[in-house]
Formats: sequence, C-alpha cells, structure tokens
Amino acid sequence: MLGVVGVRSSPSSPLPIQADSAKILKIAIGVFIRFLQAPRTMASGTKTGAKSKKSIYRSKSDYPPTSSVFACGEGFQVVGACRDWKCSYPSGHGKNRSDMTMRRWFSGVAIMVFLGFFAEPGSAQQENPLPTIETLMTWQRQAEDALVNDDPERTIVLTDQILAARPNSFAALFLQALALSDLERYRQSARVAGEAYKVGSDEQGLLQSARLAGNAHFRAAQYARAEIWLRRATNHLQSEQDAEQVVRLFQRAREANPLSMSYNFTLSPTDNVNGGSDNDELCFENLDGTCAATLILSENDIALPGASYSGLARLSYRLSETDTQITTLRALVFGRSVILSREAKDTLASSPVEIVQDLKASDFSSFLTEFALEQRQAQLSPLGPTQFSIHLGEFWQAGVPVVRYRDFKVGQLIPIGTDDLLSFTAVSRLQDGVVPGILAAEINDFSVSYSKSFSNDDLLQWTVFHRDNIAGPETSFLEYSTSVDYAFGNLFLDAQWSASAELGIRTFDEFTTTFDGRRDVFGSVNVSALLREYSYFGFSPSISLSAAKTDSDVDFVDSTTIQLSFGIGSNL
Repeated sequence: MLGVVGVRSSPSSPLPIQADSAKILKIAIGVFIRFLQAPRTMASGTKTGAKSKKSIYRSKSDYPPTSSVFACGEGFQVVGACRDWKCSYPSGHGKNRSDMTMRRWFSGVAIMVFLGFFAEPGSAQQENPLPTIETLMTWQRQAEDALVNDDPERTIVLTDQILAARPNSFAALFLQALALSDLERYRQSARVAGEAYKVGSDEQGLLQSARLAGNAHFRAAQYARAEIWLRRATNHLQSEQDAEQVVRLFQRAREANPLSMSYNFTLSPTDNVNGGSDNDELCFENLDGTCAATLILSENDIALPGASYSGLARLSYRLSETDTQITTLRALVFGRSVILSREAKDTLASSPVEIVQDLKASDFSSFLTEFALEQRQAQLSPLGPTQFSIHLGEFWQAGVPVVRYRDFKVGQLIPIGTDDLLSFTAVSRLQDGVVPGILAAEINDFSVSYSKSFSNDDLLQWTVFHRDNIAGPETSFLEYSTSVDYAFGNLFLDAQWSASAELGIRTFDEFTTTFDGRRDVFGSVNVSALLREYSYFGFSPSISLSAAKTDSDVDFVDSTTIQLSFGIGSNL
C-alpha cells in the first residue's frame, strides 16, 4: 500500500450553493413573471379597461394582503385587487404608466442577473457527489492489485477516477506513472512521476518519484533529463542502498548520454597568489659563482598574499560510436581571478615604478579555452584501446591573449587483469607567442601511468613524466617528475579522502644570470576531502590543503606556496 489517498479539497470541487441552483432559478423565474403581470395602468386615481369597483371587490379576501411582496411601496395607495390590482401615487405626484412599467422591468432583470451569478450553465440537475474516502481507498487498492497482476491499463483507469476527485493524490500519480512505465509509455511516465514529486510530502515518496522520473527519462533516451532527476533524487536519500541505486543509474545515464558536462569551483586563500619569488633580489653570477651584480626585483615579481577563485568546466559530445571506435568532441574552459590582500596592495603601491603602482587584481587573472577532437580505437592494437586527439587552445593573461597552441596526442591503454591498467601517452605541442617577449616553443611530453583498483574500492595511480621544452637558448629545458595519487573508497569522518604527491627536477643548459645553466628541484603535496555528508543536487563541498616548493640554484626562482582551497564538486 502506498498510503491513504489524500483528502485535500480540489480547487475544482463544486460550490455548495450549486446544489440548490435549480430551485433558486425556479424562484427567480416565478418572481420575474409576477412582476410582468403586475400593473396594467398607473394613472393616478383612474383605471382603464376594468370593471367597476363594486363588481371587483366581492369580499375582504379579494383585497391584496398588505404583507404581499406585491404590496405598494411607500407613497402609493392600493386602488385595485386580484389580477388587476393597481398602485397609484397620491394626488400631486403625476407619475404615468410607462415610468412604473420600466421600473418593474428593470427590477426583474436585475434579480435575474443577480441570481444568475449563483447558477452555472447546466446546473439545473444535481451534480454527482464526490466519492467517499472509503471509495477512494478501494480504488487505490484495486489499482495496486491490477499493477501487481500485470494489468496496467486497469491501473490507469482506476487512478484516473481517483485523480478526477483528488488531483493532488501522490499515491494515484505514482501508481499511474508505474503503470505507464509498464506500458513503455516512458515520456508520459516521466511527466506523471514529476507531478507526483511536486505533491509529495515525505522523503521516501520524493525519493521514489524522482528516481522513477529519472528511470523513465533514461528509458526514453532523454539522458540529460534523467541525470537532472537523479541528481534531485540524491536530496532525499534514506540509506546506503538508496545511494547505490541512484549512483548506479546515474552512471548508466551518463555513459549513455552523448553529451556530458563536469564543472567545479574553488576558492583558495594563499600566501603566494601570483606565483612570485621568495627572494626580492636578482644576482648575476661570476665564473666562480659569486654575485657580480645584484638587482632588486619589482614588487609584482615577489610573492603576494591573497586569494584566488577559479572555475573549470568540461563539455564533451560523442559524435559517433560503434563496436570498434568512439569519436568525441571536447571543450574546456578555465578561469582564475585573484583577490589581493591589503598587504599585497600596499606592497604594489610602495613601488617606485609607476606601472607597478597601477597594477590591480585583474592584472593577475588568467583564462584558458581549449577544443579537442578525440577518437578511441578498440582493435587497432592487440595490446588494448588506442587514443588519438587533436587540441587547439588559447591562454589569456590580464584579459590579453598570450599563447596559442596546437597539441597532437597519442595514447595506448594496456589492461592488466580486471583491476589494473597501464597507459602510455605522448603529446607534441606547437606553441606560438601572441605578445612580444613570448617565444614560440615546441614541447614534447611523454608519460607512463599505472593504475590499480583494490578490493575495498581504493584507487592507486603512479605516473612518470618527461618533458622536453624547446624554446630558445635560455628558455629551453628538460623536466623529469614522478607523482602518486591515492583515493580512498570508504568514507572516513563522513568524507571521501584523496592525497597526491609530486617530485621533479628541471634543468636549463643556459640561463640569463648564470654561466652553467639552471637547475630546479620542485615538489608538492595535496590532501583533499569531499564532504559527502553535505550534499545538494548531487554536489558536495570539498576542502583541500596543498603546499608547493621550488628550490633553484638561481635564488629569485625559489618559491613557496601554501594554499587552502574550498570547492564544490560532483559526488556522483
């Protein structure tokens, strides 16, 4: 049983006065006819076409009663009786017949119009009374039995009867949505389930109706709508089992949907919002490594405290899919703005350089757009799926385009058993500087990644990375790094945790301020928690703490960043 059918009154219920409208109408017609039959002459003190007074009034009973509704009003006198009774003005009033006739016609019409407001067309007959609660409950039980006995048509008929009396009945709407789904009328089922969600009052009912609407949209191949309804269902989860069912169906919808989107937002207070140097001096070395000259860095080149807020959105659309290939169009948009602290603003304002003094937070903002066409081949290599992609992107700084690039990417996936995956990725980038001072570059990346899934749903990924940046004598470098990412499958303190660490080295054969090039050692650590306990529409807040350090043999390259980030991301 889904519960007793609601007993709230429907806005369409007939008004109580409608039950007596036929009786009222009969009275109004009778009154109107009596008014029309009333006077024949109205001349003061005269009667035309009538018998003598003696022949008319036979007895006292022939006189019109003073309490009659037709009794003369104030200022009139009774001068007749029976059907020919008349009222006349006292002498001196001088009213004629047409005045009184018009007055009575208008009075009759006014009564008819007034009473017409209380009688609807077709209300001459008594309307059928609303079904009782016992009848509604019987219909509901019969509708449930019909659904269990594979008779969804009967369920629809019965629920239509219930909804005619109680349009806001959650049980009737939900049963009808189930019956429509059994009949494979999925779009109608989704619509009716959505109506049930609107009138639902308890969390379990809201969960069931939202999940049913999502499932119906999924079966109707309306995957984006299915994802929206399943996200809505997450607002009413009652147990881990409910969560697993919704997540499983959501993942199926996302995989089937040719259009997919992901996005997150982050606010990050940091002590180095501009990625500046820890040192404020630039040393030009002698052959023996001592400083031949020292320059003071401008205030915008040293670390400035503040906060950054950023947003990342990814959009992909599957153009085609067969048993052997998948072709996808992708787009990426990333934006980052900063908020300078009071200390940072004072530091910039104290600069002797006017251009630095005029710098604002918007001058440290950045923006990135990228479009890619990707194809994944399943049978090109005996080792496993092979991926090819072409990327076109542009990077902006302070509202000005700085770099345009083109990437060609090749990847090879090698499954190892059912839980492990080995992947090789090579990327070649051609980069063009849009503004003076940014050199054209050719960047070649190669990485090897190993992923492993554990029985407790933990996930480990280890990556080795190499980069060869060719961009001129003093800006070309080689980079080697390794990173480890670990995501915990089980919740701890009602949060899902992950951690990552990276360590690398970057070498320049030549550099502006030295005779023997430059060598940087860099590393970072990050710990993140997705607070699943707080969820709305399938999104949860996240918090992460990260630290990054670069230690170089060129002092002004040294930098340290500690950052606390607050974000919002999908938990599905």
